[in-house]
Amino acid sequence: MTLHPQCRPGVVDGNPVHEDMCEAVEALPRVFCLNFFASDAGGVAFINAGDPLKSHTEACEAYQKIHSVQIENRYDVMILSAGGFPYDINLLQSHKAVRHSEPALNDGASVLLFVECEEGIGSPSLEAALALDKKKFLKNAYKDYDLNNQTAVSLHELTERFEIGMVSGMNVDQLLSWGIKPCVNPEAFIADALEKHGTDRIAVNLHGGGVLPRYQSGGDR
Repeated sequence: MTLHPQCRPGVVDGNPVHEDMCEAVEALPRVFCLNFFASDAGGVAFINAGDPLKSHTEACEAYQKIHSVQIENRYDVMILSAGGFPYDINLLQSHKAVRHSEPALNDGASVLLFVECEEGIGSPSLEAALALDKKKFLKNAYKDYDLNNQTAVSLHELTERFEIGMVSGMNVDQLLSWGIKPCVNPEAFIADALEKHGTDRIAVNLHGGGVLPRYQSGGDR
C-alpha cells in the first residue's frame, strides 16, 4: 500500500485525485469558481474567478510560479519548518511540510522538523489509523478505508524513506511508535546527520507548508 506516484503536491497532470475532482465538477451545472491564495503577510497574493476547471488551472500555474524552487542536486540533510501557525497546528498539517520537501531529498536523508503541533494529531480518524499495527493497517488501508487513511499511508511512507527528527510538543512515545525521533538536542541531530552522510551541505526550508521544490538534474522531477 502506497500513494499513487502522481498523487504528489503540485502535480495536476495524471493525478487521480485531481481527475476525480474534475469529473465531479463537470457533472455539476452552472458552477462559478473563485480561487485565491495568500501571501506570507496574510494578504491576497492571487485571485481569479470563472469556469471552475479553467480558473483552477490558471490559479495552479500562478501558485507554481511563486512557490516553486528549482534545485539541481538533492540533499541528505534538511532543517525544516512548516512555516509556523497555522501550518504546524497539528501533525495532520505538519506532515505536509515533509511531503512537499520530498523532491529535494535523497532516499535516506535526515530531516529535522520544527513544528509545534499544539492540537496534537489533529484528527480522530488519523489517530485511530496510526494506533493500528503498521503492517496490518497498510494491508487493509484501501479495503477498510476511513477518513485520513491516505495521510497515515503518507506518513508511514515518509518515515520509511527518511530519518525524521521532530522538535515539537507531541507525545514522545507516539512519535517513536511511528518511526519519528523526538529531538531535544537539534544541534546534536544535525551534527550526527552530517557525519552519517559525509556531507557539509544542509538545506534549510522555513516554509515547508507552501514551498514546492522541483528537482531538475536528469529531468526526472
